[in-house]
Amino acid sequence: MKFKRRFYLFKNRLLYSFRIEKIKDKKKLIIHEKYRILVRILRHSVTIIGLVSSFIAFSSVWISFIFALFLEIAGRMFDKIFFSYTNMYIHPIPEFEIKPENWIAMGFGYMNDPQNMIPDIPVVTMIFSDEDYGRKIFSFLKTLSYGQLDDKEKNILVNIVVMGPDHYVFILYPNLLSKTAKHFFSKADKLNKKEQLIQNRLSTFFWFGKHFKIDKVSYFPTFRKRFSNGTPTIFQFHILDSFGEGKQIIGTDSIYLHSLKIMERSQITRKDPEFGFLKFLS
Repeated sequence: MKFKRRFYLFKNRLLYSFRIEKIKDKKKLIIHEKYRILVRILRHSVTIIGLVSSFIAFSSVWISFIFALFLEIAGRMFDKIFFSYTNMYIHPIPEFEIKPENWIAMGFGYMNDPQNMIPDIPVVTMIFSDEDYGRKIFSFLKTLSYGQLDDKEKNILVNIVVMGPDHYVFILYPNLLSKTAKHFFSKADKLNKKEQLIQNRLSTFFWFGKHFKIDKVSYFPTFRKRFSNGTPTIFQFHILDSFGEGKQIIGTDSIYLHSLKIMERSQITRKDPEFGFLKFLS
């Protein structure tokens, strides 16, 4: 398991250092700027080899042709190289101890929302065994949404990945393209515009994810049939009382989500953040 995770991280680092991208409809080789000196040395070496080779008499015309062709291809490759630099934006991180065991279940349903005049609105509930922990989770999510209870800007992203007929993974994380993140990366691009460097945008953030079973009494299958991705959803925070009934945690409010999606595992691609999350949860 540890080897797989290390290999996955190593592969990601390699892709950020060396990759091929289309720039103005032409494929370019993108190399991280930390290898700039090495690239210059190789480029000058090819030039020197080309000059020196003019004084060498090859035993065959074909050998001379192949050698000249090699130098030409190498020279063209250097012309296609662009350099990149890395910028990292750090999203809000929880300032409390994470206790996954206190997040015990999920609830799904529908209700009328007289406040916003929306009939039959979806409701998704995080259920906790500890009231204080639930309040901390709520406060953290409110920070991600810039204090807004109606998260129209989709600063909180929620994805339910159905892994099979008997279980799903609930995943929650910040929008990596939030307005502050966009401003941060845009400002960095302007500062490096003169050098024509390509920006590698990295993000440090905290995500919540957990496996949950789908049993015979679960409402999730019915909820899934009725739900359409992106439908505004009431997101609540409950604790179980002594009778096993859920009640809203004091000090929390409902958050209106506009980002909730339900997807099959097969729909997740390598480009989706959920792909990496599922790797770590497996």
